[in-house]
Amino acid sequence: MNEREMRADKDKQARYAELRDHPDLHSAVVAANRAYLAAAVPDAEVMECAHWALTCLPTTRTGRLSAISMKGMETFVLELAAGSGSNVEVHGFVNLRPSSLPAEFASTFPRLELSRDRAYEDGGEDQAQLHGHHEDLIAALNHPAVAAAARQLAQDLLRSGTSYSRFHNYQLADAVLERAG
Repeated sequence: MNEREMRADKDKQARYAELRDHPDLHSAVVAANRAYLAAAVPDAEVMECAHWALTCLPTTRTGRLSAISMKGMETFVLELAAGSGSNVEVHGFVNLRPSSLPAEFASTFPRLELSRDRAYEDGGEDQAQLHGHHEDLIAALNHPAVAAAARQLAQDLLRSGTSYSRFHNYQLADAVLERAG
């Protein structure tokens, strides 16, 4: 599928419209994905769809709002927090190189949890997930050390194409990259 066909895809349009119909969720998803791409992906527009893909309301797991994937790996995922009830909260995780994080990382971002529970083959041995509320993830991605750790993993993955290109949602990417669709 080329870009024109993907933009015209009714399912992709409907998924984005569903997210956009929830302004609080939409703004959280756009802001967090924008922070991740700014931190981890140089020339994001140039590498879009061929080297990284952004899905909107992916069906891989209930409650997923978006996922950025590179090569065969999810690198940044946002979802509804479990048990958030009427207070809708967006949580997520970013995959990064933990060896790049400074010793004081945990005290700088005490509400974030660093986990090595899930290892992706494409990520190699030096990988971990940083979990937390989307606002805390945005703050962390704006910190030079965390941005570098996310960028180091992404750079290794961006050398290859992504197997998720067919799921890319240009409508959500337009909002994230602040361009007219």
